[in-house]
Amino acid sequence: FNFNIWSRCPFHVRISHIQLMSTIIKDERKVFRKRYGVQFFLDAIRMHYATSPEVSEEENKTIRISLLSLIKFYLQKECNIKELAAILGFMSTVKEEILVIEVLEMLIARLESRSCKDQLVLLMYEPQAADLIYCLLLNKTFSMDLKHRALKLLSVLLRTEKVYERNKSRLRLQDNTAIGLYPGLISMLPEQ
Repeated sequence: FNFNIWSRCPFHVRISHIQLMSTIIKDERKVFRKRYGVQFFLDAIRMHYATSPEVSEEENKTIRISLLSLIKFYLQKECNIKELAAILGFMSTVKEEILVIEVLEMLIARLESRSCKDQLVLLMYEPQAADLIYCLLLNKTFSMDLKHRALKLLSVLLRTEKVYERNKSRLRLQDNTAIGLYPGLISMLPEQ
């Protein structure tokens, strides 16, 4: 699974490699998850498939989507705080906007699906988890398209019935005080 080698191959070889990986991982998920987990695939995306002058953007996007589908497969069965922290850390540190958008779309699709486990939603409500999504809104280099997707993710989390309303107040940026954590942002949000 060495992406240093495979990322230099022709496109059809790279996509075949990912299909083979996918088949092997889906057959022996627990064995491969420890060594080739969420962080491994996020690192591969960041190092080899972000932007490259030798490879077309369409080919890179196809491979990124394939690797993100493996991450989505891992999240489908079970999720832990370490994996979620890797995803959120990836979104907050990567500079390429397209990568953040693709990860946001993957999370939104996973959270909106009927088969979404309660565990993923509950982990998003842990301290410093979904709160990091607000950092994407404050980054001035990101487009409104990315910020719209970040707000959509927050909206999905706030609409869920898997968490009590009192636990959602921190994500709504409401505090017991009249000011709240981010008073400027709260003043622009409609009352719910």
